[in-house]
Amino acid sequence: MKQVQRLLITLLLIATAAGCGRVVTTPQPVNGTLETINGFYVLHVWGSPAEMGRAHGTLLKTQIANLIQGYLINGLVKDFGIPWAMIVQFARFYEAGMPEDFKAELHGIAEGAGIDYDEVLVGQLIVDLTALAVASATIESSSFLAKGGATSGEVVIHGANIEWADYNNALRDNLVIIYYEPSEGNKLVSLSYAGGAGVLIGMNEKHIATSVTAINAGASFEGIAMTANLRRMLQYSNNLSEAADNLISIDRTCGYTVPVSCGNPEGIFVMELSPKHFMKREAGTLEVLVSTNHFISEEMIPYQLITSDVNSTRRWETLSSLVMQNYGSITDSPAKSFMCDRSEPHGDFINSDYVIYSTVLLPGDLTFWVAKGPVSSEAAYVSFSL
Repeated sequence: MKQVQRLLITLLLIATAAGCGRVVTTPQPVNGTLETINGFYVLHVWGSPAEMGRAHGTLLKTQIANLIQGYLINGLVKDFGIPWAMIVQFARFYEAGMPEDFKAELHGIAEGAGIDYDEVLVGQLIVDLTALAVASATIESSSFLAKGGATSGEVVIHGANIEWADYNNALRDNLVIIYYEPSEGNKLVSLSYAGGAGVLIGMNEKHIATSVTAINAGASFEGIAMTANLRRMLQYSNNLSEAADNLISIDRTCGYTVPVSCGNPEGIFVMELSPKHFMKREAGTLEVLVSTNHFISEEMIPYQLITSDVNSTRRWETLSSLVMQNYGSITDSPAKSFMCDRSEPHGDFINSDYVIYSTVLLPGDLTFWVAKGPVSSEAAYVSFSL
């Protein structure tokens, strides 16, 4: 009798676990968490590249699918009219220059999100791919760096706006602030988008902050993709010298400038890059640097394919003027006012309608403010910390 009872109990437990005939599987634990803070998705991931990628893909599965469909397929691909198979073929050419750990993370994102790897790969390479097809920058940006006597309290302040043409808010609705704790390299925070493993704006635990601006300075299949280069720099640089070396140690796929700041010890520079050439621009007696969508260094100007970018020049002049008018008293408050400025008389605003991210970073204490653009006012900025 007892054997029969045990058998019945065992069968009952099996049926319960199986959901009366349905196979029940325990979800695989992921190395990450996701929350929403003041309208921003905030993702925390840790571990190996594959583990961080799987967590990214699993936790942001819906957002990645929405972004691919709304921005990439229904937006960019239709807009440019280039067959998807051709885009993937070009992306595969660029894949060769990506670091192995970065590619492992992309495979993890695809696995976690349950989507094709090629879709994730193309998502990393929008700027690099469009550099092949268009005669203007996909990502525009206005950035300034200030340190020492230019600021109140002699701290380092880094302001950056990223402009990116959107499609039905598919990009803005799926922006993600990603905190990385990799098994190798530095902890860092990246302002990116769902499925994006690269860095548009970011900061690491060694007090190094960075942002990026695309510049039409040619394209090459041999080199590292733009946002992957910034990610690699932050993850594996412990000081400004290493940051500069890492940015130029591999050829690039397109042209861009990279404002870099460090809060401990204090320092700033702007690296101007074409696929094969570079120039490091440093502050002089005036402890500020301003960067928009054109090269400033005389050595780099010949490599810029569009020599007269009126929009970029006007933004550079406006931001330079705002910085100099506040020289010696710049704090996070006036910095926010610079980045949400709409005073340029011709409509070439620093805070244009195309801004997706507007940020002010203080790498000295690892804090930053971010607003989803275009910014309505200084009050729109949300405070975060690394």
